[in-house]
Amino acid sequence: QAANPHRALVAVRELTTWAARSDWEQILDAYARCVRITRGESADHTVDTALFQHDEEGALNAAVSAINAQIDPAANVDAVLSAFAPIVPTINAYFDAVLVNADDPAVRANRLGTLQAVAALLADRADLSHMSGF
Repeated sequence: QAANPHRALVAVRELTTWAARSDWEQILDAYARCVRITRGESADHTVDTALFQHDEEGALNAAVSAINAQIDPAANVDAVLSAFAPIVPTINAYFDAVLVNADDPAVRANRLGTLQAVAALLADRADLSHMSGF
């Protein structure tokens, strides 16, 4: 948000409040797992629900879709994290059940697309990769 210093200041204040929460470590870890796996990808992968092999894939996809429908594009950090925090268990269940790097290239790309959608939730709002614990 460097192009808008006021929004950047608001974001820093909101993020500071979030980082003081007792559940912040779990929230950051869930988001960071999605970002770390996908940040080296040169392609943006689309999600094809027909390729889902686990219920957890559909659950995470539905959760991200619900957040995207709920969040205004102009929403700042607090609004996104407020919508994101409840899906932390869904992300954890996804990683417990799903092998992202599947042997089938189409399935792997689909799974990466789901994680890219999670990572995109905070795009243009905050780069959490600079935070301790990321």
